[in-house]
Amino acid sequence: MHTKHTYPSLWVTFIGIAAISLLSGCNDDTAKSSPVSTQVAATVNGKEITIHRVNQVLSQLPSQPDKAGVQQILDRLIVQELLAQKSIEQQLDRNGKTISAIDMAKQSILADAYTQQLLQSIEVPSERELQAYYDNNPAKFGERMIVSYSQFLLNQPKGDINELLDKVATYEQLLSTLKLNGINYQVTHEMIGSERLGVDKTNMFKQLNDQDIGIVKLAQGDVAVFFLHNKFNEPISFNQAKAAIQNYLTEQKRTETLTSIINQLKANARIEKLGEFNVAP
Repeated sequence: MHTKHTYPSLWVTFIGIAAISLLSGCNDDTAKSSPVSTQVAATVNGKEITIHRVNQVLSQLPSQPDKAGVQQILDRLIVQELLAQKSIEQQLDRNGKTISAIDMAKQSILADAYTQQLLQSIEVPSERELQAYYDNNPAKFGERMIVSYSQFLLNQPKGDINELLDKVATYEQLLSTLKLNGINYQVTHEMIGSERLGVDKTNMFKQLNDQDIGIVKLAQGDVAVFFLHNKFNEPISFNQAKAAIQNYLTEQKRTETLTSIINQLKANARIEKLGEFNVAP
């Protein structure tokens, strides 16, 4: 039995590679006359498909295929080359839509190349930076806790909710109290780490004991009631968190650097929006 290898995202990758091929010129007569290089994976009507071109596709896959998968990639590149050659033969490379698509692909490739060059220069966060982030975010790491709670969203309840719920000691009592007083509500249940709670909720649950209630007044007279079923500590050590912190801080640096460069480029450029696009921000 032969195993069938499928890579559904490959054609998206091939479109980008095709744009590169067209940009570099598909009517290169030199390729037809030159001897076959050891860096060539295949030739199609004398036009070379290089190993580098195959590797470009491989580098964009989430995992590396086996030999049969690589052959499938090469076969698709061959089909792509055949179609590209027929397109040029019929002068579709001179079609307005095609020229526009190639130009857009070129702009995207050039912008991405510059972006990648910028981001390569960003230094990996230092040990001190990693430790500082760990120490400054205790709810995510050293003081992390798991919280199981129910959240009731009360729709504009009448009277004093704090007084109404003051003597509620169990979840069942809370339900019956809301029902007896005709209070409409929506309830959701969560069991979640404190790193995902946010500062306000984390601080609230730190002050509550199991079976306690927290009340938060919202806009337009609505009220959020939190019933804490239970909580327990589950800290993460610095060594456990180190890799994740490094990834986060590196990505943060990348975003900040790119944003700064783009803002600088905009400030130094003469940009004019014309016609219907000339709209104030």
